[in-house]
Amino acid sequence: MIVGSDSVQPTVWHGRVSDSGVHLVRLLGGLSDPATRRDLTLEDLTHRLYMMGYAMLPHQVALACFDDTRVPGGYRLDTCMLRGEVRFRDQIDVPVRNPYLNYARQQEDVLYWPELPPDWYDPADTLAESIASCRCLLTLPTRAFHKAEVHFLCDKPHGFSEDSIQLAVVLTHLSVMAFENLELYENTRVLHQRLDAEMQQMQQLQRSLLPSELPEIPGFELATRYQPSAQTGGDYYDFFPLPGGTWGIVIADVSGHGAAAAVGMAMTRVLLHAYPRDDAPATETRAPSGSAAAMPPGRVLAGLNRALCSQLLGGNFVTAFYGVLDPAAARLTYACAGHNPGLLWRHDSRSIETLSHVGGVPLGLFDDGRYDEHTLDLGRGDVLLLYTDGVTDAHSPGGDLFDERRLLDALSRRVSAGPRPLIDGIADDVARFSHPLAATDDQTLVALRRHVA
Repeated sequence: MIVGSDSVQPTVWHGRVSDSGVHLVRLLGGLSDPATRRDLTLEDLTHRLYMMGYAMLPHQVALACFDDTRVPGGYRLDTCMLRGEVRFRDQIDVPVRNPYLNYARQQEDVLYWPELPPDWYDPADTLAESIASCRCLLTLPTRAFHKAEVHFLCDKPHGFSEDSIQLAVVLTHLSVMAFENLELYENTRVLHQRLDAEMQQMQQLQRSLLPSELPEIPGFELATRYQPSAQTGGDYYDFFPLPGGTWGIVIADVSGHGAAAAVGMAMTRVLLHAYPRDDAPATETRAPSGSAAAMPPGRVLAGLNRALCSQLLGGNFVTAFYGVLDPAAARLTYACAGHNPGLLWRHDSRSIETLSHVGGVPLGLFDDGRYDEHTLDLGRGDVLLLYTDGVTDAHSPGGDLFDERRLLDALSRRVSAGPRPLIDGIADDVARFSHPLAATDDQTLVALRRHVA
């Protein structure tokens, strides 16, 4: 069956809804669309509602009144429109003392006075000049976002028909919802801007905790890449000099995202940098740099774990890979706390080793965690790649993970270019794999290569 064919023709409905009424309904419905609300102010909405909706009502004066404890009597005029022209707008010092309007304020029903007595208003009232010629009154309560009433006045007795009262009721309730949506949208936008500014400040602070410059380690070349999934993230990497000319290398990942992960990242950095750098107990005077061995990585992670167990809140934990590099001996001793094992490209054999010799529970879960260590020698041209799970857990639109298999392939194809092109190329591979999806986790890459000659 084909709709609109000769055999099935629709009947065109010729109702009593005017073009302006149709436009009004579309306007009110469009307020659920952010693109429509973006450039629409409350003043614009007031004008459009009146011109397209209430202009169809047989009235001369329209009043919007609100409860407000700042004015005498607690009831003020928000807007007064006389034949479509605004007489008062947002003047909080205009109280409403009219007994009829104040009576309507106490009620919950739509009220209609078809014929007002001559003395229905006070000549001394601020509104007297505007309402003096009016002879009937229609009031509609709006008990939603604001406690308010809308009052319509006509200069003829019995000026509102049953149809016009029904139209006024429908338009008023639709308009109140439109005002609520617009005001809530505006409040949300302001709060979002404020939160966004605070998150940007936190992002700047967090970025300042990462190395501003990579150190120069004799005989080695470094490169890093850090991409948070949100404005703030939980990934952390660092390098710091240790006794005996050695260097500490760490990469870590705090569980979760956003502000909580950023706080955990900052806490991890502070605790790690405050931890003793030599093998002397924390209560003793440390030996001068170069005269004592660096503390073994397993002991560092164990101490960091105990500190985080007493500090981290909300069940957060930290995975970490921590190694001590001896550049003179080209030797790396490392320990791992639930983190992705590093990958080591062997230049001579053109093969990749996974540094899965040791492991341990993530930091911050159990205060008695123990972390074994492993030592390996780095040959000339060997490349160490460290990463967080945001790289391998990146997923395609079809739901596939980038996984370690693709990472190994990217490492093999790009390793000869050097550390910087290597990690930039891997990051590009991940981005292409996930496109057009945004990253759902922070992505960090650290590459260390021993010079060939």
